[in-house]
Amino acid sequence: MLLGVFFSAAFGVLLYIADDLNLKASQQSRLILKKALLNRQKEIRNHLTDYAVWGEAYSNLSPRVNTEWAWDNQNLGTSLYSVFGYEGVFVVTGDGVTAYSVVNGRYSPPSLPAWLGSDPLPGLRHSLSLSEGRAISGLVVTAGKLTILSAAWITPEEGKANSAGNSRPSLMIFADQLTPGELNDMGQEYGIKQVRLEGNTLNLSRRMDPL
Repeated sequence: MLLGVFFSAAFGVLLYIADDLNLKASQQSRLILKKALLNRQKEIRNHLTDYAVWGEAYSNLSPRVNTEWAWDNQNLGTSLYSVFGYEGVFVVTGDGVTAYSVVNGRYSPPSLPAWLGSDPLPGLRHSLSLSEGRAISGLVVTAGKLTILSAAWITPEEGKANSAGNSRPSLMIFADQLTPGELNDMGQEYGIKQVRLEGNTLNLSRRMDPL
């Protein structure tokens, strides 16, 4: 009888330890995935800065877009999708008009809000005013899709806004839309399985390797 009580108590302790380990594993997995998403955002911001803070881009994209320079000469064209995986590349004027867009590697007329399914411009402009035009990024969930948006002022050099008659500078925006497969691959890379988007929340199972 005493042995039965002992084993029952020991089993209960083991269950508690297992639950505690699963909770810690889940929390650690979320931190790892968050770090992966932050690293991806940093990578996109750095890449965007190379394009947005570029004298030649400033001359050809602000205040008016030279499509021959941007698309015909492929200075802001297909390679951003085929090489870097940016599903959306947009130039938005100071008054909020999408003057240039490349969607899935093709020159395309849709505005950023129409393509995304929501209007992120007010939030992007507010964040850019705080960063003084330096590249910013964030996550947007629309229509069941998770998108990393990164935006920056188009300037001839860092910290100098467009002064060609616009009260607000033009923006360059890169959009990286993470498909279910890409989310899962990102999790696999960091040892996390079954990463998925449910509503506006990222869900994931425990790490593959025991903690």
